[in-house]
Amino acid sequence: MMQARSSSSYGGALITETGNDPKVKALVYVSALQPDAGESPFELLTSKPAASATVKFTADGYAYLDSAHFQEDFAADLSKADTDFMADSQMFVAVKCLQAPVSVAAWREKPSYAIVAIEDRSLSPDLQRFMYQRSKSTVTELVGSHSIYISQPEAVADVIVTAAREAI
Repeated sequence: MMQARSSSSYGGALITETGNDPKVKALVYVSALQPDAGESPFELLTSKPAASATVKFTADGYAYLDSAHFQEDFAADLSKADTDFMADSQMFVAVKCLQAPVSVAAWREKPSYAIVAIEDRSLSPDLQRFMYQRSKSTVTELVGSHSIYISQPEAVADVIVTAAREAI
């Protein structure tokens, strides 16, 4: 079975590495990190000014978004009830994971598609454009927050379907 892998946010670093599986024919980055070989997500995140400064760190080495600013910075186009739930249930990411470099960038060998969320305050739209231009991704820009995959699922699904069809 052929696959098109898609991901958002930090998950972009994961599909950059795991997308090297021979079953994967295309990659879709939805407002996601897209590191190159030897590059860590942390390097990318600190390469451009952040749109907000609401990332917090735990004493034991995890990063998370401050719940007081979660809606405005992560999901401004979703309801307060939804974003309160998302903030309370967010998965913290180990800083060590953010510092781990990618060994092989699948986008160097496979077609990639990307969605820039132009109102994203969690992952700089300028950083998104830089990464996606560098990789020669087919880019779609959508007006919305980092959570574009929730607020505009049809538009995101259209890009994923296009990637899957063109990879055949």
